[in-house]
Amino acid sequence: MLLFVVSAERFGEFDRIVAERVQASGIPFIGVVNKMDKASTKNVEMAHEMFKSMSKCVSIKHVCAIKGEGLNELLDDVINNLPESPAFYPPNMITDKPLSFMVSEIVREKIFSLTHQEIPYSTAVSVDYIEEFPNLIKIWATIWIERKSQKPILLGKGGKMIKQIGVKARQDIENLLDKHVFLSLHVKVKEKWTENEKNLNEIFKDELS
Repeated sequence: MLLFVVSAERFGEFDRIVAERVQASGIPFIGVVNKMDKASTKNVEMAHEMFKSMSKCVSIKHVCAIKGEGLNELLDDVINNLPESPAFYPPNMITDKPLSFMVSEIVREKIFSLTHQEIPYSTAVSVDYIEEFPNLIKIWATIWIERKSQKPILLGKGGKMIKQIGVKARQDIENLLDKHVFLSLHVKVKEKWTENEKNLNEIFKDELS
């Protein structure tokens, strides 16, 4: 069972690319339209049209995750549709994702929590290089944004914001790995990257593989 989440505020090419991967997987899914508090009627209609065209869509739910609206109904639907089976992974295995994926998600989470609504959710993080030592891991990553006007917000006055993002992300990565971490973050602008399939595949290669 998958949850395929799209935004009622913004719907674009990346959603259709993910839809192709979901359809190809052959796994049943629930289509979830989030951000209903900021819904565009057109975007909701496009999301419904896409979900209904996919053979493995078992239901469509509307939610506003930040307000908790619709989440209980979604959870009930998950439980009702999720088949029982033996555990796929051992109890002590917390993820099957590579380190680069975990790092990018941690950095993105810090961007959203610290900049709030100033930086849109089209921000992406790609891990460029990881170098491992016995008690230290060095990580270089790039934060991608769509507009030049977003860069000063992300950097902050005197680099204060990007430093804060880096410090908080590094702390979480160290807790995850139980090692000292050196984390280097760089900000780059790639205009309209969310509308370019080549850029999407490059930036989200870990998620799409």
